[in-house]
Amino acid sequence: MAKPLIIDTNDFTPYFTDIGYQVEYASVDGGQGGLMLSGTTTADEIATKAIVTLPCYPLNEEQISDLLQIVYSGVYHTVTFYDPRAGMNRTMQARRQVSQQKYRGFGANGLEYWTGTVVTLTER
Repeated sequence: MAKPLIIDTNDFTPYFTDIGYQVEYASVDGGQGGLMLSGTTTADEIATKAIVTLPCYPLNEEQISDLLQIVYSGVYHTVTFYDPRAGMNRTMQARRQVSQQKYRGFGANGLEYWTGTVVTLTER
């Protein structure tokens, strides 16, 4: 079953592969940790942010245009995705980053396709 990806109420789930759907977590350091005289270290982790990386299937021109129009309509988006740490779908505010797209030409169905697109969404 495909993992969900909804960006600003637009369901792009069918655009992304299940293989390669990646969720990682980045620690946000508050700067107050460090090395103690005893040789131990302390951490000042103030937050953990999700980073979701999503490779796309080959997309026809209409699909790639729809996706890019939404992700470039603003810097931050409301994103619903499957969070393995929470064990359920979760909604977050995220900043987008999109890789380059590569024109692949015509498919067997007569549509023109683009490949190589990877969308990375980093929690705000």
